[in-house]
Amino acid sequence: KVSLFEAKNTKIQNPKFEKIVEHQTKLAEKELEKAYQELERKRPDKAIMRLSKTWLHSQLAIKFTTY
Repeated sequence: KVSLFEAKNTKIQNPKFEKIVEHQTKLAEKELEKAYQELERKRPDKAIMRLSKTWLHSQLAIKFTTY
């Protein structure tokens, strides 16, 4: 959740990467939502996998904000 917050609030240095950052942020949000759904279904193993995908998409978004 923290990495997603950082991805959303990090200033984009180069405007040409704005769409990539937005796309990765949206993917991270979707994975986070699915992770919560997995927890509701009592499937913590699948939730952890979704959370790791959330983190990866967030980190990729952060990477492109700093190019």
